[in-house]
Amino acid sequence: MLIDQYCPLDEVIKRVSIFRDQQKKIGREEKPFVVAVCRALYIAKDQDEKLMVLQRRLDVRGNADALAQTPQADNKATIM
Repeated sequence: MLIDQYCPLDEVIKRVSIFRDQQKKIGREEKPFVVAVCRALYIAKDQDEKLMVLQRRLDVRGNADALAQTPQADNKATIM
């Protein structure tokens, strides 16, 4: 199972727990390396580049959040 990069740690723990419970229900043997969490990684050359990249990431995330919103602005999705 691959968990998205946007959810907070408590949501990761919840999703892994649900996944493991469902695996047990269908009789699958528990394997420790079948769950992965996506996280972004960028190695900056200096502090200025780090700040620029972080700001760009926040801007892109804000754009994605806006695109995922309903016209009524009542979207409660946990992915974003």
